Amino acid sequence: MSGLEPPVPGTAAAGFATDGVNGTGGAKPSSRASTVGPSKSWAKWRRAVGLLLLALTVVLWTASNFLASVRRMVFKARLSLS
Repeated sequence: MSGLEPPVPGTAAAGFATDGVNGTGGAKPSSRASTVGPSKSWAKWRRAVGLLLLALTVVLWTASNFLASVRRMVFKARLSLS
């Protein structure tokens, strides 16, 4: 198993075939292993929601930093007027 492949549970490992060279190569999942996991539509929604949450985080973080800097400028301006 190469370092880039995810770990396979012991019961599912029996469903994979190898080409015989150090146990690497064309891993072919059995019919049982191919039915396990989320559907493609679920993966698309999960990615879309993840990107939306990332964008929301960036926007809120940027707005927070901007408002904090404006508040500092207003506070300094009030101090200099006094």
